[in-house]
Amino acid sequence: MLATVLVGSPVIAFATESVYASLQRIQHDDAMQSGVESVTFHRVKVDAAGKGGRAVTVQPLWAEYQVMGHGKHRVTDLDQREPGVQPMLDALASGFRTTVTAKDEASALEPVNPRVWEQALTEMPDATQWQLSGENVLAMLPQHVPAQWQVGQIHRRTAQSQAHGTVTVTQKVVAVTPAMAVLDFTVSGKALKGTGRQAVRRSDGMPVETRTTLHRDAVRGFPATTETSHVADLGYEPFLEPMTAEQYRQQVASVTDELARPPYSAPSGRPDDYAASKEVEGQLDPWMVSADALPAFEKSLRFALLPDRDSGRTQLAIGAEARLGPASPVSSVLEPTLTVRPRSVTLLGRDGKPLPDLEAVQVLSSMQMEGRHKVAETSPSFPFRLPLNTTEQQRQALHRIRMTADVEVHRWVGTEVIKPGEASRINPGVRVSLPAPHRITLQNERVQPAAPEGIWTSVVPLDAEGKEIPTRDMGIGPFQKKVGDSDLPLVWEFRTQPYQNEMAAERPIAALQLRHYGWETLRREWEFWRAGEDGKLLE
Repeated sequence: MLATVLVGSPVIAFATESVYASLQRIQHDDAMQSGVESVTFHRVKVDAAGKGGRAVTVQPLWAEYQVMGHGKHRVTDLDQREPGVQPMLDALASGFRTTVTAKDEASALEPVNPRVWEQALTEMPDATQWQLSGENVLAMLPQHVPAQWQVGQIHRRTAQSQAHGTVTVTQKVVAVTPAMAVLDFTVSGKALKGTGRQAVRRSDGMPVETRTTLHRDAVRGFPATTETSHVADLGYEPFLEPMTAEQYRQQVASVTDELARPPYSAPSGRPDDYAASKEVEGQLDPWMVSADALPAFEKSLRFALLPDRDSGRTQLAIGAEARLGPASPVSSVLEPTLTVRPRSVTLLGRDGKPLPDLEAVQVLSSMQMEGRHKVAETSPSFPFRLPLNTTEQQRQALHRIRMTADVEVHRWVGTEVIKPGEASRINPGVRVSLPAPHRITLQNERVQPAAPEGIWTSVVPLDAEGKEIPTRDMGIGPFQKKVGDSDLPLVWEFRTQPYQNEMAAERPIAALQLRHYGWETLRREWEFWRAGEDGKLLE
């Protein structure tokens, strides 16, 4: 990101570019009507504007929605041969813009290319469903940076909505760290009210993550709805899950209740409740990838343009034909899975040079790839996006995809045996405690995206004779335990929480065998070559 100081301005203005993902669930107050779920990606560009304001351009990159009980629909499913579709895609690709003043007043969103948008509306009136409004982008807009962030501060900002007039957001600072501020807020507008929680960067006021629940009254023929959304800057490698405070409470209560019952609260006396470890000492876990597996996997990287008769265009897919390790005969065992963090994506023509009129917009900051992996741009897991208005002619010019990526590989480090209460001498980032003679809490330090290397540790309980004790174990996810005092915290608030496993042993534990696996990040230059002219990939 580039930060520039506005000469003569009393504030610092930041030029930034971020990609946000949004997951939304809409429930109608009328239970007879089906709910709707949507996934969208937007690129947000922020530049300096006059009088200390900021100009914001929001470009839709991909959108998918599903009426519950029905199939999924995407903006890229639209047939570019139909009247109005290409102008609409051109207008969407250009984006919408607003100006946020130094007083945090956002003007109405307007198309960057109004002439093309008007043409699209004339030829295709349904294009209005893809138009953005002020309340849709609040979670992606910058806000004023106070001279000092303090818990208890109250701040108000506004945006303009076509359906709800002036939308007012009243924020209260509830937590401050050196880099972030966490805000609780309320939303109000004509026939609109809601609540939410947001983390913003203290340096430039850009949102990192936002949870919002909005209730819309019936207006202009539209039914009353309740919308739950989760929006986050993908640069922070978030996972998104729209939920309510009640769903969060229920998840925490479910895990708490399970830990309060045998075999966790006390040995159950039933051998079927326990199992021996599936790990093999001296070998990698089935899901881990060794550096030796990379060369063959990388030689098999391919992309294809898959025909789609309905939309009049092909769909881009990438994949690998080789495996990252031996296939498991048991379907419940994870395949070796490679964590990939794309750093850049370049689209090349037959001459080996970058295509001059086609951009790959990197969306995901991390992805998972298994052997014989395949993912198409119809999936939210696709790592980059072509502009919405990309033509078939532009697609067919694509000959090769070059990706610079960081990948995580593993190696076996070794074992050590410790007594209960002792610390590991090999991995300072692991904590093992025994809440009861038959219970283990294992906590591995959470991996930060920029970390170059580390150690992952698992544990096997031993009895007084040094024999392995069968166990039952349960992984504890971020929203399965209580963190802080919020009714519904942000994913960002779990950033320092360790990976946690709870284990119950069949009988009392005398010692603990720690099994250590090292991991490191390797920088790789990948080439995805085009599959055969039949367009098939891993079929």
